Amino acid sequence: MTRETAMIMLIRNPAYTDTVIAEIKKRFAAERSVQLQSLLSAESYESLTKIILTQETKEWRVPDEAWFQRITGKKALLPELIQLLQQITGRKIKTQEWRLFLPHHYTLRKDHDENEKKKDEKQNQQMKKGKIFALLDLASLDESWGGYTSVVGDAGEVIRIIPQANTLSIITIAHDQDHFVKYVNCTAASPRVLWIAELG
Repeated sequence: MTRETAMIMLIRNPAYTDTVIAEIKKRFAAERSVQLQSLLSAESYESLTKIILTQETKEWRVPDEAWFQRITGKKALLPELIQLLQQITGRKIKTQEWRLFLPHHYTLRKDHDENEKKKDEKQNQQMKKGKIFALLDLASLDESWGGYTSVVGDAGEVIRIIPQANTLSIITIAHDQDHFVKYVNCTAASPRVLWIAELG
């Protein structure tokens, strides 16, 4: 399969009118995290899922850090989604990729020492405001299966995102927080199909 670019045109759920999106933008500005359930029309969601699940994958494994599949076939460009994220957050996409989490897959929290934190803050003043991530899930997972995203700080878990099909989560992770994907156990009846993007 050639690694050509696929421009995927998505249609939003009609319930997400411009007025609703404006309210979501205000809520994000105040709360720094929002979730848009049933974001895409049924037809767009089914089409996108079919395209993504038929792509080639490549294992990404770093011992004691992460293990999952990167979807490496056609590079799916989602212009409407990217435009929507810019509209809500005021930020542009910095990095993006599709990931597939099967049983035994996970990512771990990265520990940073104080010198690294100070260096990061000096290089990027926006660190104080936090990093913004967007997560689009194409499959629903039961919490007991694992595979959810957990945002943690020194005091413990701050946010837990349990994958729900056709749901976009936009979260802000403070400079003293980190995130990881919980180990997917062998009882999982479905993989996690995730588009993750960092906005800068």
